[in-house]
Amino acid sequence: MNHQNRLALSLLAIRLSLFLVLLMWTLDKFIRPEHASHVFERFYGLSGVTGHWMTMLAIIELFILLLFVLGLFKGLTYLAVLMFHTISVLSSYPAYFAPFSGTNLLFFAAIPMWAACLSLYVMRNDDCWLSLSKKKTTWTH
Repeated sequence: MNHQNRLALSLLAIRLSLFLVLLMWTLDKFIRPEHASHVFERFYGLSGVTGHWMTMLAIIELFILLLFVLGLFKGLTYLAVLMFHTISVLSSYPAYFAPFSGTNLLFFAAIPMWAACLSLYVMRNDDCWLSLSKKKTTWTH
């Protein structure tokens, strides 16, 4: 496998794995809106994001994620995914200062996931496998 194919495969794996994790978090907003509301209140300081608000947020998030996994509007959707996860990582900062308390150690998994989001955003034009975007990378040797 040549370099361009290895890169394309790696970026596809990152896109699909990020999609899977973010899809689960989005589905949580539909399936367990009370849990999602608790997360919003505890980590983001936003109370009252319940009912129809949570559903609307989940619908918007799902739409963005579907565009993301299809490789469409990469500049916007890849940035949106990066921003979603950046906010998640930053809002969890207290857990990083008490890693061995409760389940806080699990929050450290968010850091390499954030790096994957950043990497995919930076290399979005090279992410061409299973992408419906009309922009394709021009490879130079």
